[in-house]
Amino acid sequence: MKYRPYMTLQQIHYFLSLCENDNRAETEPIKNKTIRELKLFLVKNDLGAVKPQYIPTPKTTVAEKLGLDLDSPDLETRRAAAHELWMTNPHLCTPEEIKQAEIYRYENDLMSPDEEATFEEKM
Repeated sequence: MKYRPYMTLQQIHYFLSLCENDNRAETEPIKNKTIRELKLFLVKNDLGAVKPQYIPTPKTTVAEKLGLDLDSPDLETRRAAAHELWMTNPHLCTPEEIKQAEIYRYENDLMSPDEEATFEEKM
């Protein structure tokens, strides 16, 4: 059986150095085979013949995925501005501004009961 562990290049170099510095006679057969395979892998990597199987991405919160800016100190101000724009020139609003205006109206009891029910269904 063979396994494919995921390691960074730094880990591969470290593992190679451990193998190269192992002087125990009982590990000689496996050590030589491991050194040969690791060096071959590093050469292939240097030549661009192998590509990473996994590239980590920064973790994002659900709020970030949804485009919410919960930490913004002026979120209420932006919602109020979006509401003002929606009230005066709704055709100039972006979809995000319309969404923020709706939230502002909901949070400040500016919706009719029917509008509130519709808004809550969408949430």
